[in-house]
Amino acid sequence: MFYNIYDPQDIKDLINNSKRSNLDIQVQLFIKYMRTPVDKYSELYNQIRSEFLNKNYSVLSNKNIM
Repeated sequence: MFYNIYDPQDIKDLINNSKRSNLDIQVQLFIKYMRTPVDKYSELYNQIRSEFLNKNYSVLSNKNIM
């Protein structure tokens, strides 16, 4: 929704053709959560929170985030 793209193929194309770190943070979070098993959400949340508190807003390319 951030990019006003609603067609699934167009969304996939955007993700595949963009540098991950250039994607909006909400999109990065969405992708990260989609790739994470549900039982790991709490752990992922804590890792992301810790990184954000340290002003590190890169989600997809951050090695400290599962």
